[in-house]
Amino acid sequence: MMYLTSTISLDKIKHTQFEPDSITFSASDENPPLEREFYAAALELLALIHEDLPKAKPPLD
Repeated sequence: MMYLTSTISLDKIKHTQFEPDSITFSASDENPPLEREFYAAALELLALIHEDLPKAKPPLD
């Protein structure tokens, strides 16, 4: 099994800077580590999803 722990600031995502602040890989001997290109693509997808999320609107009175 493979585990990926990463942090990236919301400010970076807003400015389309997808380089993570930190990455930690933990993998078993059976699995190769994730490729950096795959990880960058996953972060870009996350940023696109974040842009499409509806913003909370106050209730109408």
